Amino acid sequence: MTYEMTRRRVGDVDQWLAVHAQQARTLPDLIAGLDGALAAGPDGLDLAAHLDRVATAFAAHVADDEEPGHFLDDSLERAPRFAHEIEALRAEHRTLLAELAVAQRAVADIHQLTAGLHAHVERANRLAWRVANEESGGGD
Repeated sequence: MTYEMTRRRVGDVDQWLAVHAQQARTLPDLIAGLDGALAAGPDGLDLAAHLDRVATAFAAHVADDEEPGHFLDDSLERAPRFAHEIEALRAEHRTLLAELAVAQRAVADIHQLTAGLHAHVERANRLAWRVANEESGGGD
């Protein structure tokens, strides 16, 4: 049975159950693989934890660089001819902070998605079991 078969209306319950059984074997593994990829970071930390650490460290870096009288102000005072590069770094800071926030939200969204996928597969498996039981005369 192929994925294409599941997109067509399947009249034979046994055929539908066979298609579902095949999907029930592969889909949870694929979803678990996605979960594993998110959690497979070094040091036992998952991707969300790593992003949080990077975002925190980068925010501290930006705060230090851009604090009045610190690196960027001091650099501008010592070498005004680098003003364009200094302003480019300030702009880069803003862009990268925003991109880190987007990445953090995306990882949270992926975690929410995989939880929803797991719940869906579980509901579909329960329904398939109930339908198979009904077909065999077992009822609910």
